[in-house]
Parts: sequence; C-alpha cells; structure tokens
Amino acid sequence: EPRDPTRRSERIAGIERIEQIEEPEEAPPRKRMKTAVSTSSLRSLTVDVLAMKSRLGREIPPVNGTQFKRAVMEAAGHRPTFSRMSGIQEWQNCVYLFVNVYGAGYKNVLLNQGREITWFAQPRQWEGTPVIQRLINAQGGVLDDLELEPTSVLLFCRRLDAPFVYCGTLTYLGHDADRIPIRFVWQLDDFDYLSRHS
Repeated sequence: EPRDPTRRSERIAGIERIEQIEEPEEAPPRKRMKTAVSTSSLRSLTVDVLAMKSRLGREIPPVNGTQFKRAVMEAAGHRPTFSRMSGIQEWQNCVYLFVNVYGAGYKNVLLNQGREITWFAQPRQWEGTPVIQRLINAQGGVLDDLELEPTSVLLFCRRLDAPFVYCGTLTYLGHDADRIPIRFVWQLDDFDYLSRHS
C-alpha cells in the first residue's frame, strides 16, 4: 500500500499539495466547578466592627489558656477556620493584623509617639497579592476601573506570652513595596483613647 508523502518529501520531489482546510469544530464550553465556601471560612464571615469597640484597649483572654489568636478570632462571635501562623486574617468585611511587640526578631515599631505603627506582610506576599491590594486601598478608591469598597483594618498586639490587646482600627499611611517583606505604616485611629485608658 503506497504511503502518503511527507511534507519534506513533497518539497524534495516538487509535489504541490493542496490541502483542504477544515473549519475547526467549536469546543463545547467548559464547565467550571464551583468550590464550596465553608461557612466557617473567614472570607464568608463578617465582623461587627462597631461592637469590637467595647474591647478597645483590653486583653482578650486566651482559649484553653494558650490559644491567643483563636481567642481573638472567636471574639468576633464565630468559630472560624484560619491559619494560626499568619499575622493577617482576611474577613469578608475587614482585615485583622496581628503584631508581636517583643524580641529582636520582630521589627514592628511604634512611631510618632505611638500614633503610628509599622507592620510587615508575609515574605511571599507582594504588592499585587489581593489581600495586600485590599490593605493598600483600605480607604476605598478605584483600581483598574474597579470601584473598591473601604475595608476596616483592625489591630491586635501582644507582648511575649501575653494575650492580644485590641488596639482599634487603622488608617493606611503608606508602604514600601521594595522591601521584602513589604513594610506598611499605619495610623492608630484610637490612639487618644488608648493613651488615656492604658
């Protein structure tokens, strides 16, 4: 049975081949699987930010004596799943920042007589990471023609082996994207209250 010549052999033999171009079949649309969002996932839960004011300047006692961050998360009235190693927790309507204010390994410092604080993102996060964009645009605004809703940013600080203290809401002042991890500077909105009641 004779074989069809290859394109190379056609060129060598000078055979001109006329190919019939067929219209490609339209691929059926892909079905996207929707992943179920757990009802205990932070991004599906909201925090009553105004109700948190009652905890301003107060320690949040740990759960079972040692679970400091879990106590903060449950203080919002939920039992969410979350990464206990992360210093940033993203809820549906706000973001919690956790700051350790002890030891040489922690570079978070208070500035401007305590009215401002530095906070460092995780090393794997960069300026384009969604949660970092959310922090940068916490006061709302427009990004790539998309209207951004304001996001409350809540600060929780603790000393070594001590419970977290709710330090109120923060206002974004700036960030240094050239540093790894990214360094943020925040204004403590509740500084006056904290300085009078601490």
